[in-house]
Amino acid sequence: MCGIVGILGAGREAAPVLLDALKRLEYRGYDSAGIATVDVIDSEGLLERAARIGKTIVDRVTQWQSRFAFIEGTRHRGVMIAVQLSVPGGPIVSAALERGLRVNCTQDTVLRMLPAMNISDEELEEGLSRLEQAMARVETQLVSG
Repeated sequence: MCGIVGILGAGREAAPVLLDALKRLEYRGYDSAGIATVDVIDSEGLLERAARIGKTIVDRVTQWQSRFAFIEGTRHRGVMIAVQLSVPGGPIVSAALERGLRVNCTQDTVLRMLPAMNISDEELEEGLSRLEQAMARVETQLVSG
């Protein structure tokens, strides 16, 4: 037997209830994988890590607002980050990709990033450096163009 389990609510208090519900299901491959995933997220502190990563990125991009006038603001939830721009984001996406960094653009002016919850601090810093370089290149093009 398999089942679909969902919880309407927010916050970490839902995690123990969800885990208990998953454990009550008859074990099949996907049930076991779901339980193992929840266990890893909990045991490795990945939710807390996601919050720190998101804050690091948003704080850095906010600092860049004084340098790059086209950054209008940010929003995030954990590692899901959006950067609102006053210019089309396509050139930033292209410049970032040339530097080995994948970001995407939605609604023409919203950069969207979703780094892994287990990204290392070094990888995070490298990614932020590459994004800053991409923005600097686009700024140069805007000023000279």
